[in-house]
Amino acid sequence: KQYAVEVLAKGLTRYTATAGTIEFRKAIVDFYAARFNADLKQNEIAAACGGKQALFNAACTLLNPGDDVLIPKPYWVTFPEIVTFCRANSVILTADQVEAAITPKTKLLIINSPSNPSGRVVPPAEMRKIVEVCAARNVYVLTDECYLFFAYPPAEPFSLATLPPELRKFVCVAGSFSKTYAMTGWRIGYTIASPEWTAAIVKLQSHSATHPTSFVQYACAKSLGDIDETIDAVNTMTTEYERRRNWFVP
Repeated sequence: KQYAVEVLAKGLTRYTATAGTIEFRKAIVDFYAARFNADLKQNEIAAACGGKQALFNAACTLLNPGDDVLIPKPYWVTFPEIVTFCRANSVILTADQVEAAITPKTKLLIINSPSNPSGRVVPPAEMRKIVEVCAARNVYVLTDECYLFFAYPPAEPFSLATLPPELRKFVCVAGSFSKTYAMTGWRIGYTIASPEWTAAIVKLQSHSATHPTSFVQYACAKSLGDIDETIDAVNTMTTEYERRRNWFVP
């Protein structure tokens, strides 16, 4: 909040680039490098008005009417609504049915780990296998990582942004500040995708939201720039959540 006050006082309230400010995109790249050893480029990042718009942008730039979208259950209620908006078809299934459910009409798999509402964490090896299966069939993967850091031992936070380029070109990561940083009302998120997919996302956003709020982007960039402090703050929060979880689920 202090960073937002500072940039407001500096008058950083004008339009930004549709993809987001250079500072914001660089902060995302640097954070994923520091936390996950991911090798990202700024042209793979697009700022969004929250994780929900990130998901919306990714789906709308990929889907055509009549495409099938695989959604493992239980799922967040917005997933099939985004598919419906795109005039595509939601195919609801369980996680172990994904490979068998792929048909020539399948265009996209939407996956969410840690899951809302179940909290289930898909192990990294299983996540990679899912992407490999999809990529082999030219099916894309949209991963909602809104709850990225809400993983408790023996599970650990894992992002598909760490996959090698040949697999990551089939993946779009939708990220959010809302849950990890308790910034629900700020409406700030981002996508991580191939340069081609990102360019399409930016083109779509240029005719819809234009870009997320300018001073929010600057504040987030400055906050993420303090990488050690940011990671410590997240660890403090998730440690407390883990304590509550262990009390509730012995």
